[in-house]
Amino acid sequence: LGIAVDKDGNIAVLERGNKRVQVFDANDGKSLRSFPVGGENPHSVDVDSNGKFVVTSFGENAGIRCFSQEGELLNTFKPDCMKHPVGVTVLKDDRMVVVDFSQKSCLLLQPDGSLIRDIGKGQLDNPWPFVRKLIDKMDFEALSVKMERCKEMFRLLSDQYNDTPPGTVKTHALGVEMAAGGLTNEHIKRVLCKLDREGTGLVDFLTYLIYIPLFIEIHGRIVDDPLATDRSR
Repeated sequence: LGIAVDKDGNIAVLERGNKRVQVFDANDGKSLRSFPVGGENPHSVDVDSNGKFVVTSFGENAGIRCFSQEGELLNTFKPDCMKHPVGVTVLKDDRMVVVDFSQKSCLLLQPDGSLIRDIGKGQLDNPWPFVRKLIDKMDFEALSVKMERCKEMFRLLSDQYNDTPPGTVKTHALGVEMAAGGLTNEHIKRVLCKLDREGTGLVDFLTYLIYIPLFIEIHGRIVDDPLATDRSR
């Protein structure tokens, strides 16, 4: 999954398995819209200063695709200098930095996709074989289902308290959830400190989204053994 925040503060998630970008409201986690993206293996997404979505993909039809805020394909860049584009970051002036795994480099590109310079060519460590194997083994459909469950769990936790601001959950509610999932009190305190660094007693959806792997694990433990009392796992 690739994640970015658009100019309105919404969360854009690139779903590689579904080959689409889905945009969520950062306050309540509701899906606002989604649109398909091309390429054999969509990898990363970012947003430029005009709110356009920039998506990379590798494999067949590798390239950089730019979409409007509504999801309309505007441009496709396939510069000769680029072989296997994966990660992408759009700078404030809309220049792009693209990671090229096979060339072990970062490409600094103009907004039109033309090359400015090749940074560190052949010098960056190349994790491509590991990433390729990991992608081949991943069940993206199952991952999508788990993300939907996490969103639903967030809504349920948020709805438990009438005084909770929209798009947030109480840290106490998350602590109860983690205890039910088998985390020790020490671990719960550590996690809650990271989730609520400012000590407000609340966690917003964006912060919760970052810790999705943890809550997927917790959800699985509760479903597998909802009556468990052993907290030493």
